Parts: sequence; C-alpha cells; structure tokens
Amino acid sequence: MFESSHYDLLVKQLADGKQAVVLRYQLNELTHTEKEVILPQGKVQLRVKGSNEIYSFEYATNGKDFKELGRMNTRYISTETAGGFTGIMLGLYAVSGSQTSKAYADFEYFDYEGK
Repeated sequence: MFESSHYDLLVKQLADGKQAVVLRYQLNELTHTEKEVILPQGKVQLRVKGSNEIYSFEYATNGKDFKELGRMNTRYISTETAGGFTGIMLGLYAVSGSQTSKAYADFEYFDYEGK
C-alpha cells in the first residue's frame, strides 16, 4: 500500500465520551478532515459506494437511512496523481491513542459487492 495518499471513513470517540463519524483524506503531505458529525448513542453503519470517478462515503444510525458525508474524486489517489498505487484496499481496525486503553470496535459484518 502506498501510505501517503488515502481516504478514511471512521468513527472516533471524543473527549466528552460522544462518538463522531469522520471523513478525512491524506494526499501526500496534506491531511484534511472533510466532515465530522456527532452521532447519537447506538450502532452506526458505514458505507462506501464507488464508480470509476467518485467514492461516496455514507453513514446510517438507524440501519437504513444513509446520509452522505462527502464525495471524493478517485483521481487524487490514482497512480498518475499519487504515484506508487497498488490497487484499492479496505481495512477494518481499532486503534487507541494511548498505551493502555479499553478501546474496541465491534464489527458485526462486512459486505462487498463488486460491479
């Protein structure tokens, strides 16, 4: 994976204990948070839909009504723009900002539809 250019769709815990869904990107040295939305308590679903030109990043808190966080152009992470591109990669993971943590992520399912 070429680590200097990528899009991230994530859920993070804020200092006050609330959670937020975040869309951010890194394009070489530039890192930017495109949008951050505070979530109600409970489960959240994340979805990425893509075409040749655009990735659409979405979330739902009720399991059915997805809201779009943003749309990103695929060309910014292409071989021609970012260099070193090795193909599309998806990753599910949990991280902690400290050495000791009770942070966790519970992934109920992952579904991929290639078209």
